[in-house]
Amino acid sequence: MKNYILRREAFLRLISLALIVASVFMKEIQLKSYLLFVGIIGLIAVSWAKGQKTVAYIFTFLLAATAVALYFMYFRK
Repeated sequence: MKNYILRREAFLRLISLALIVASVFMKEIQLKSYLLFVGIIGLIAVSWAKGQKTVAYIFTFLLAATAVALYFMYFRK
């Protein structure tokens, strides 16, 4: 799996970034959060496969911060 990710690195990064950008323009909260999470997880996978562990940790922190922010913005009454 690691070899597949490394061969398709540019494409996977492009798709992940496109999902993150698309989530900005979505109105529906479930779709917005899904696209954002999948995009960030894609960036984490590519970073981890390339051996960029520091970048992967930063993206993991970003994923957790996004989850907390979405919870406080939309799901907390």
